[in-house]
Amino acid sequence: MNKYISVLLICTAILIFCGSAAATVTEQTVIPNNNNVNLTVANDDGARMNNSENDSYSFYPGSGSGGLNAIKITDNSTDSNTGKVVFTDSQSGTFYITYTGGKGYADAGILMVAINGTLPDNFQLNIDASGYQWIPAINGLPPLFADITFNSSTVNETFLKSDFIYGPQTWKPYWSANYPLYEKQNMTETANTFSIMFIDLYAGLLKSSGYSETLNDLGMIKINYEFLNLPLGSLAAFNGYAYSEYGEIQPGVFWTNRVNTISQTAIDTSGYYVTGLGSSPAAEFTATPITGNSPLQVQFNDQSTKNPTIWAWDFNNDGIIDSTTQNPTHTYTQPGTYTIKLNVTNQAGSDTLTKIDYITVNTPPVVPPVAAFTGTPSSGNAALQVQFNDQSTNNPTSWAWDFNNDGIIDSTTQNPTHTYTQPGTYTIKLTVTNAGGSDSVTRVDYITVNVPAVDTYSRAMVQDAARRVRNFITNRGVLPNWVRMVDNAGITHQVTMPVFLELSTASLISAANEFKAMNVQAAPRPTGPSIVNRNLYKSGYMNMASRVNNFIRNNGVTPNFAWSSLGNIRFQALVDSFARIVAFQSERGVLPNYVVINTRRVR
Repeated sequence: MNKYISVLLICTAILIFCGSAAATVTEQTVIPNNNNVNLTVANDDGARMNNSENDSYSFYPGSGSGGLNAIKITDNSTDSNTGKVVFTDSQSGTFYITYTGGKGYADAGILMVAINGTLPDNFQLNIDASGYQWIPAINGLPPLFADITFNSSTVNETFLKSDFIYGPQTWKPYWSANYPLYEKQNMTETANTFSIMFIDLYAGLLKSSGYSETLNDLGMIKINYEFLNLPLGSLAAFNGYAYSEYGEIQPGVFWTNRVNTISQTAIDTSGYYVTGLGSSPAAEFTATPITGNSPLQVQFNDQSTKNPTIWAWDFNNDGIIDSTTQNPTHTYTQPGTYTIKLNVTNQAGSDTLTKIDYITVNTPPVVPPVAAFTGTPSSGNAALQVQFNDQSTNNPTSWAWDFNNDGIIDSTTQNPTHTYTQPGTYTIKLTVTNAGGSDSVTRVDYITVNVPAVDTYSRAMVQDAARRVRNFITNRGVLPNWVRMVDNAGITHQVTMPVFLELSTASLISAANEFKAMNVQAAPRPTGPSIVNRNLYKSGYMNMASRVNNFIRNNGVTPNFAWSSLGNIRFQALVDSFARIVAFQSERGVLPNYVVINTRRVR
């Protein structure tokens, strides 16, 4: 850091505009003169040109407004003839220094960086430059194309707060005093001072129009920059200078980019200026609790510094963002150890913190279940279908139901149904089990099954119903769902086919003139062979009527089939056959000698 550069009056400055606070840098010195001065570069390797053997560059100013036309700054890689004034808040980017003067080249480009405000100790600026290098020609002419070498990384160095050894001041070196550091600077604001450093870019500048060959980046010096922790609200300005080894007088820095003060209106100005966004955040967090049994609900609390505005939480380090709130909660349902990652971001950058195996979720001890249940309905007429619902706690894994407390397990499903066909009171027992143990609950006389109310029908009504059922089957080939019948109390009922079968068989085997209807359930799986146009004689069908009626009264359900000499006759054919027999008796006054069995007649 002991090499010097004598600056012509054209410096490239990086300005960070932050009110009027002066930048504080260790061992700073105001540049002693606006021209004819040697200046130290901040590069670790010092100045590239060493013609005076003291690592210095001689600076010779122009006259009047000279030295401001040849050097320009731009962010346009396709135009080396025009400069631009660029203001941006991008903390990293790219710009170029170009040479447009009549000399056609400059042997070295120098970057001036000026920042106002107070630089933090963790400030960094990385500069990565590329351009052409050559050995300066003694004749002072532009180098031949064969003598130049393109270097894709002439400088790649990170500069710190301590590298800003010049300042605090408000101007950059030039022939005339008090020349502005950035475009439209108010030079009367003397408290708005800047810290300054110079960077040798280790590359020269070439005017592309002087070569028939294609030059990389049109002969310009390309500069990639990246700020870290540039203070919030600061303004940084980059200015450029150019050096010639064989000038008209002697080696020195002769050119810089033109800049206007607040009152000037020159049109050929250029510069690149970056507004600071502050320091990147530092991620930190806590969590409560960090260990416990599953399911474990954890409260995460952001403890990050430097004012992050965006949070990205990964609660199990699987690469998936689980929450974007600042202080989220998360429930861990599975035992294990969990690594937590938090990424925080503000306008200056981001930071990530990972805490490995930070959360421990244990398997909870298994608590024995406590048995409980309900049944709906708990009372009603036979046959009573009851829905039982398990209400046990502590997560049972198996169930054993005894629906009449006879010691026999009737169901092992969690929420079973059961049909009580016989009147009476029933005690229910449920035993539940898990890995922690078992428990039983017994509800004494919990279910009450009543004798169903009896509807009484006359023989004539049964016979009338038989005729309508017969006709329905004849016309449609299927059983009706019900047949309308009026009981002896004058109440109309929709009588189902199971009840009709019981009434029709009862009217054949009994001489009574009225019949009490039962609450009969349907056959669950009617089965039987196909029987086509076979005669079942009177003794056969009367015997079958007696057996069917007894079965219904004893079981409360219709049979799936009834045995006969012709084979098993399924439920649908039984309803059809006895409807035709009873209808025949009502119309003829006698029982038929036989009934034709045709199972294909009804489905």
